[in-house]
Amino acid sequence: VTRVGTILASNTSSISITRIASATSKPHRVTYESARSLAQHLGKSVCVSMDRPGFLVYRLLMPLINEAFFLLSEGVGTAEDIDRSMRLGTNMQSGPLRTADNI
Repeated sequence: VTRVGTILASNTSSISITRIASATSKPHRVTYESARSLAQHLGKSVCVSMDRPGFLVYRLLMPLINEAFFLLSEGVGTAEDIDRSMRLGTNMQSGPLRTADNI
């Protein structure tokens, strides 16, 4: 459906990159080194993860957000206090509940 030379790129953290690549006629052209080189050229930091749902960030973040909602539903703290405690205690830019609103 695409022209030769088309770049297939994704920022998904839930669909396997291997699965996406397998739908192409040239899955070997979906390469880590090309992406890493481009990121470094753009001045970005590179974090490496195996091809798993959620990769690194969302695998860590989702349990934190879930626990924040449990704390809120149990009345352990207000949304503001839960977020403030994580911002001040861990130097997060925003707390887990505010983060959940943004993703």
